[in-house]
Amino acid sequence: GALATEASDVMALNALLRDPRYDLLIRDLLRFVPKLDFLAMANVACSLRQLDHKHYVLLSRMLRPLLKQHVPDTTTMLRCIQAYNWAGYS
Repeated sequence: GALATEASDVMALNALLRDPRYDLLIRDLLRFVPKLDFLAMANVACSLRQLDHKHYVLLSRMLRPLLKQHVPDTTTMLRCIQAYNWAGYS
């Protein structure tokens, strides 16, 4: 991901992913996926890509709601598609 390659200290990035606050954020996102709109879910997917963290549980939980949401614009849709493609979804 972009953030992972920009970070000169890989250890700092790994520490972020192991931070208990990051786990709490992921847990909250998992719980509130039904409340998120397309833009919010696209931003979450893109952020996971930037962190180079393929959190399949979260990505999978967002997939069906994403398909049911109104797409705000083409750019957002393409960013979301790229993030899911990066994670291995075809």
